[in-house]
Amino acid sequence: MLKNVLVFSLSGTELISRANAVAENTVLVTAAGALTGADTVYTYPAESSVALQLKAIADVAAELQPELVLCEATASGRLVAGYLAALLKTNSLPDVQTLEITDAGLESTRMVYGGSFVKAESVPYPAVAIVGGGVLLGDENLKAGETKELSGTVEGLELVSVSESGVSMGNLAGAKRVVCVGRGLGSADNLPLVDELAGLLDAEIGCTRPAAEEENWYPKNRYIGISGVMLKSKMYLGLGVSGQMQHMIGTRSCGSIFAVNKLEGAAIVDEADYTLVGNVNTALPAIIEKLK
Repeated sequence: MLKNVLVFSLSGTELISRANAVAENTVLVTAAGALTGADTVYTYPAESSVALQLKAIADVAAELQPELVLCEATASGRLVAGYLAALLKTNSLPDVQTLEITDAGLESTRMVYGGSFVKAESVPYPAVAIVGGGVLLGDENLKAGETKELSGTVEGLELVSVSESGVSMGNLAGAKRVVCVGRGLGSADNLPLVDELAGLLDAEIGCTRPAAEEENWYPKNRYIGISGVMLKSKMYLGLGVSGQMQHMIGTRSCGSIFAVNKLEGAAIVDEADYTLVGNVNTALPAIIEKLK
């Protein structure tokens, strides 16, 4: 068992639950009011930026000297991971697909060269890993620890403004059913139909990377795949999803894969258990009507 593990997370208990299972002492850094569950929880104002807290987080890590740092796969998580890896004189493992925490070090795999190969890595402690949702899912193991406020900011940085995305992610990594939106949906005008379908299926909504980063239909923390969320749902339904390897890696642990796509030769057709070949815009209303 490890002695000290530090976790940075804002959106879920997955990482801290696993840390509690492998370490004698766990420390969580999070925004105020977001999470608890470690032996010690350090918080900073929810309206603040994690960039302003890097010095304070580094001070905590310098005192703790953790064998392992686990950071969520978000922009904030990657920033913290890189900063602490430099402090601990090690490298960060980015976007791991599988992660085994052993007494000797970390055993991990991740996709490289655009998804063409799987790289297996073994690294000794201290180690820093950036972990996507769904990679370390397991029984929830939380503690009722002490909460403290981080103190100290990075000089030369100023928070100018904060804007809300207006969309809640929900628990995508732990969802039993997921409806995934691809660019084949065609238009943001069809998103209300997706919301209605997800409601009827009691499903969470995810998306492909282009749907998030290029079309801006959903926030980036909803995209599924190598550098996004790794699903373990019982059902996945892809709407207008082409099925590129980088995306489908995130569905490999799903129970059943359904797809709606107008192209019989789409890559997702080979991956799906059931495929409806047809226009998504025509199929969506029909599926909703049947479910009603």
